[in-house]
Amino acid sequence: MSLTPKKPIPEGAIRYNTDSNKMELWNGQKWMIVSTSSPNLGNSPVGARGLFCGGWRNSPSTLRSNGIDFITISSTGNATDFGDLTKRQSYFGTCSSKTRGITVGGDNDNSPSGATNEIDFITISSTGNAQDFGDLPLAIKGHHGHSNETRGVFCQGSTPSPFVSKKDISVLTIASTGSAFDGGDLSRHGVQTFVFGNGIRGIYGGGYYATPDGSPGSPGYAGTTGEKHILVNIATHGEVILFGDFNGHSSSGGIIRSSAFSNSTRGIRFSGYTAPYHLTYDKYEIASLGNAIDFGDVLYNREWASTTSSPTRGVAAGGDSGNYGTAREIQYIEIMSGGKSVDFGDLTDRPSSAVPQGISNAHGGL
Repeated sequence: MSLTPKKPIPEGAIRYNTDSNKMELWNGQKWMIVSTSSPNLGNSPVGARGLFCGGWRNSPSTLRSNGIDFITISSTGNATDFGDLTKRQSYFGTCSSKTRGITVGGDNDNSPSGATNEIDFITISSTGNAQDFGDLPLAIKGHHGHSNETRGVFCQGSTPSPFVSKKDISVLTIASTGSAFDGGDLSRHGVQTFVFGNGIRGIYGGGYYATPDGSPGSPGYAGTTGEKHILVNIATHGEVILFGDFNGHSSSGGIIRSSAFSNSTRGIRFSGYTAPYHLTYDKYEIASLGNAIDFGDVLYNREWASTTSSPTRGVAAGGDSGNYGTAREIQYIEIMSGGKSVDFGDLTDRPSSAVPQGISNAHGGL
């Protein structure tokens, strides 16, 4: 009696091993374990949530917002009310994990012409209000943050009256509550910079900077010819000033009030204040430490827009439409393909403002 020969297993076949309780994949030679844990929905662009918080609503700039809106990044449509910040505030920094968003410093009702050291947190998966987290080592505004799944790092910024741009680094643990700790100093002062990261490093660029001793007064522009970006490592919060040149930059002015977003490999600088950079966006390949490259045009040119992203899509919302006029439009790009940004929808009338800040649970803090 002849036996029917076994059919060859096609490469890429998947099975569930009931002995080990694991999914396995056939690589052409042997079965390989696909995963030893449940899939992490926070790393999926499907259903990933973006939040837009605070900002100032229209002229005069002391009229701040405490509103929080949210969107589903993979879809399009108008934003929906999420809840409230603990106070009306603007010019603050943010970071996030897959579960929690953090807002840091800025100015608010308690410091309308100054800066605060207050930190709040937001639980991204459920709508509701922000809650108190702790305090920064110093009161500061006009700064930015980057993070991985566990640690948030905030750099630079300014103190008011008199204006002094700062080079301070503050570090916090996202999952806990309590005060941030002093992470040291960068070598360069800066305010109104942009930042993007890949969960290992954050890249800071553009903005104003002061003299190395932090002298008060109107500072010069950062990012002019010869200036480089600052690379800040999340684990050590050490810096390397070697990231490449700005795209087509001239010495007549700097890139200020730009926004940025990223996935794990590519960063995008989005719009801003100084012509012609407010009409465009640039891409950076984070691993290569090269120069910025023009990647497309913006549908709505906005300085101080709020940005958030998933692994595939970057979203910019609100911002200053000129002469301190605030905007409600939301626009998006596909991070890997570029092209002109596309209309997404509108913010509600609560954080429809300049200098709102963005948060996402899409990819663990990028």
